[in-house]
Amino acid sequence: ARQDLLCMPRGETISDVANRWCFADASHFTRRFQELYGYLPKDIATHGDLGRTLR
Repeated sequence: ARQDLLCMPRGETISDVANRWCFADASHFTRRFQELYGYLPKDIATHGDLGRTLR
């Protein structure tokens, strides 16, 4: 999912990524993503691969 956010085409939303990964809604996806990575999906979609700088 993180890679999908990094490569998100213009016009695609976080909800689209959440749906592709079979989450019922974007809120659930966002909570689980933040638990795993420590930052929000919108942060990686906006600023790039934060995982390399935060870990």
